[in-house]
Amino acid sequence: MQEINKYYKKYNRFSFARVDSIRDIDKSRILPKVNHLDPIGDIILPEEYMKKISDAIYLNLV
Repeated sequence: MQEINKYYKKYNRFSFARVDSIRDIDKSRILPKVNHLDPIGDIILPEEYMKKISDAIYLNLV
């Protein structure tokens, strides 16, 4: 667990979705899990946030 905490400490800050900068990425750019305790791939954004992002993307495209 300490290894995971140390690895992700640099990412421990608030994040914002910039809908005008969203782009596709190649799956080879997605990092593998550090170990079995790594939450990568298991984190799910709540539906209300996904809807806000989806609505903002739609408004940005119109």
